[in-house]
Amino acid sequence: MATSWFQIWYAQEARMYSWLLACALLASWSLWRLLHAERRRLLFAALYTLAITLGVYLHFYGFLVPIAHTVFVLGWLLVTRRWRVGLMWLGAGMASFVLFLPWLSRSLGIFGFGGWRASGNPHEIPWRYLAAYTAGDAMPAPLASWLPWFSLALAAVGTILWWRQRTSASLFLLTSCLVPFGVIYLLAVRNPDF
Repeated sequence: MATSWFQIWYAQEARMYSWLLACALLASWSLWRLLHAERRRLLFAALYTLAITLGVYLHFYGFLVPIAHTVFVLGWLLVTRRWRVGLMWLGAGMASFVLFLPWLSRSLGIFGFGGWRASGNPHEIPWRYLAAYTAGDAMPAPLASWLPWFSLALAAVGTILWWRQRTSASLFLLTSCLVPFGVIYLLAVRNPDF
């Protein structure tokens, strides 16, 4: 992330994006520890609840993190059948939902917002996000054209190598990356002001 122009740009702004990223990382880490730790699961469940709640309060798109986690955990539960851990995760998620209830009606109102920009092409989302996260807007022209492809190749190689070493961790990473893109794409198809 120290070489990501997107992260460097937003780290220098006094806005919620860096905090949102920190909450997403804390939620992901605490979820992983909750699923795999033998002790202190209650602590990791509490951290997960706090991180998810703060993330969703910081930005409406913070809801993408628990959606991605839900997809992963449901698959993980089907394979491992560790239902007791699943109940702890469900309890942590429900606690986050209860903590977010005061703001829920306001947040659902965003689906009625028509946007303030000209509509874009939803099919451009994957490339635009990849280019934004890897090259950013400030990257000079020669690098900006090949850096997204290089980053995509590097991510593919890393995913394959990680898949061989620890499949569940690789699936967690893939789910955490691909599910939010899918949700954003579906939202953009519904309302092209993405």
